[in-house]
Amino acid sequence: LYAWRGAGIFGASCQTKNESAAEVVKVIRTELQRLAEEVVPDDEFTARRLVLTGGFQRELETNDGYVKRITDFITHGEPANNFAKALERMNAVTPTEVKDFAAKHLAADLTSIIVVGRAKDCEKPLRELFPDLRVIPQAKVDLDSPTLLPTTSAKSKKK
Repeated sequence: LYAWRGAGIFGASCQTKNESAAEVVKVIRTELQRLAEEVVPDDEFTARRLVLTGGFQRELETNDGYVKRITDFITHGEPANNFAKALERMNAVTPTEVKDFAAKHLAADLTSIIVVGRAKDCEKPLRELFPDLRVIPQAKVDLDSPTLLPTTSAKSKKK
């Protein structure tokens, strides 16, 4: 748990045809860049915040969701009963803070892009966007590795 303290994961995902993967990656990157450069309009921001806070509250209606949130609190060094404070913090975020956060943490040069698909259909257009593209065959993907490539320690674990 403590490996995640002070860190986190951000993901933007979608489903598309292999042939349009590069186009979709461009759209997502453009939207993230826009998020870093423009303040989200108040009406759009309020709608998204209501979705997030409503989802948080709905999660607490299941044992699984409740335990997940307690785990999140403990992971980040917060009291296990921090539910009300978490909602207060979510509601206190401003559109300008979102813009500043995106500029600092979601810049294109700080992000990794992972596309899962059939390489023969999506590699060429993706390579045009990313000349240093690395293709990892499915059989070689190691989900326990931060690079997705097999590591010596991962190989020794499997023995």
